[in-house]
Amino acid sequence: MAFVYDKIVLDDVSKFRKQSYRNRCRIYGANGVQDLIIAVQSGKTQLQYKDVKIDLSQTHLKQHWFAIRSAYGNAPFFEHYADAFSSIYEKEFVFLLDLNMAFIKAICKGLKISFEEKFVLASQAENLQGFKNLEGLRDIIHPKKISDYKPTKYHQVFEDRHGWQPNLSVIDLLFNEGPASVEILKQF
Repeated sequence: MAFVYDKIVLDDVSKFRKQSYRNRCRIYGANGVQDLIIAVQSGKTQLQYKDVKIDLSQTHLKQHWFAIRSAYGNAPFFEHYADAFSSIYEKEFVFLLDLNMAFIKAICKGLKISFEEKFVLASQAENLQGFKNLEGLRDIIHPKKISDYKPTKYHQVFEDRHGWQPNLSVIDLLFNEGPASVEILKQF
């Protein structure tokens, strides 16, 4: 997507939806696909995504980095990108959006995409009229829905054990393919 469009709107103003990719991702480890879920504080009213707080009483973020290291420690490009991601896990973020923005920026840096030039938050966009209906696009990619896109296959560390796995976090692609990730993403 980042290679096709001039600007990408990150929707930070819609209501936070549980069981979405806003607080989870999927990685591929020795035992197969694993979901990494960030626990959030629950409230009685639906909050805008930008107002959702991380549940800091749990140690899930440390467990996530351990799982990522275990899954990708032997991946060809893990050492090249690991510091950018480990530094995120060393910080204590209050808001889910801030944590996700840190991840998106690290991914953009790894893919050599200028975050500042490509991405804009919906809450900070001066004019959203030129953009397609955000409401209709929010649930196109969802953990509970089967996606109809056909991903390009690439090397995965545990492919010999469990077969090739689609619909994983982009870090799977980045740690396995490094600079070639850009060309693979352009094929989508």
